[in-house]
Amino acid sequence: MFFASFTCMAEDQAEKKSPPDMIGLGVLVSDSVYKGVDRDVWPVPLVFVRKGKIAIKSVKAEYIFLEDKTREANFFIMPRFMGYDSKDSSYLDGMKDRKWSLDAGVEYSIIMPYFYDSKASVSITQDLLGKSNGQEARFWLKKMFDFRPFFIRPGVAIMWQSSKMADYYFGVEDSEQKSGRPSYNPGASVSYDLSADAFLFFSRNWALFSRSDFLFYGHDIKSSPIIRKGRSSSFILGIVYVF
Repeated sequence: MFFASFTCMAEDQAEKKSPPDMIGLGVLVSDSVYKGVDRDVWPVPLVFVRKGKIAIKSVKAEYIFLEDKTREANFFIMPRFMGYDSKDSSYLDGMKDRKWSLDAGVEYSIIMPYFYDSKASVSITQDLLGKSNGQEARFWLKKMFDFRPFFIRPGVAIMWQSSKMADYYFGVEDSEQKSGRPSYNPGASVSYDLSADAFLFFSRNWALFSRSDFLFYGHDIKSSPIIRKGRSSSFILGIVYVF
């Protein structure tokens, strides 16, 4: 996500065929969607390193098998940081823990300079560790705005999650129900995501980075008895060095 936000940030980088490497550190503040679960604060790596067809983007590893001026396609693998421990909240007491997992997928992107320098992408992922055995598909559109030395790239996405994935992370099994928490099995669900990546350069190689993300869950998910509200949010603030 960092390369996509940076491609037009510096004049000297614009002439390069390969993306610049980037490394930094940030703080993630995440607002949980589950009832009674506190807000999380974590240090996170802000990294983009590419060698040939292999790229590392934060916690996402890619193998790029198609790339030209208007298209890019890659296979990727990345962790899915979802779920909870039953001890996280009294509302989850008696629930089985829902664990993080590892996803593998394929992503295809189209660069659209004729459409306000936008980028459209679609991806499909599969749970590799058998936690949910579910799938997820995303379609998103992003555009860069250049206000040098400030750059911002908002985006909007549609996310589909299979019934297996939705049920694992948001469902309530028969053995887990109790007063005020009935059994619940959500079906496949469509959610919506609004995000924005921003850079503020204060020297040739150093910049402040921020990312805001708001995920609005579909009806089947937000109707779950363990869900506090129908959306979740996260915010990253950090500093990066570009070389």
